[in-house]
Amino acid sequence: LLGFLESIRKQRYAQAREAAALIKNNDTILTHCNVSGELPLIAQLCKEEKKKIAFFATETRPYFQGSRLTAWELRNAGFEVTVIVDSAVAKVMQEGKIDKVIVGADCCAHNGDIANKIGTYAIALLAKKFKIPFYVLTPPVSKYKRGDDIPIEIRPEKELFEYNGIRIAPKGIRGYYPAFDVTPRELITKHIRLQ
Repeated sequence: LLGFLESIRKQRYAQAREAAALIKNNDTILTHCNVSGELPLIAQLCKEEKKKIAFFATETRPYFQGSRLTAWELRNAGFEVTVIVDSAVAKVMQEGKIDKVIVGADCCAHNGDIANKIGTYAIALLAKKFKIPFYVLTPPVSKYKRGDDIPIEIRPEKELFEYNGIRIAPKGIRGYYPAFDVTPRELITKHIRLQ
């Protein structure tokens, strides 16, 4: 077990090192959802190379993984982080506030399509429009050939209608909450793979 854990640690470190090499001094990175402690490690490696960087994190609705987890991890590690609502991505890119996008992936198909938290595809489209590099920290390639083959979980509509047990939407309406979306390979600047 210890050997396995050490192997995972080395792989994650190598992945973070590859990502850090793509970042320049004074870059501001946009991220979406949470990548399980990977971004603070990337930021720390940049700091060791005397590169000052900052982050924008989307809230990542409806569970706020970006504001609750990613922003907390980055701030606790001593890095500058600004939280924005998910729908502000186009605005901050238009204003020239973003130099790179780094997101994670829950699944990577053989052809390079990835599935990640809902909203990732929209961010990739915007990054292409504004000519911003879009990098993905991916797990090993899955059994799926293409993104269309990856099953997308549809979460209960109740998760859209309630927050902390309080209903925030009127009764009698319908909700649709796919938890993930698929970003096609052609929108991805580089896959940074966990081997």
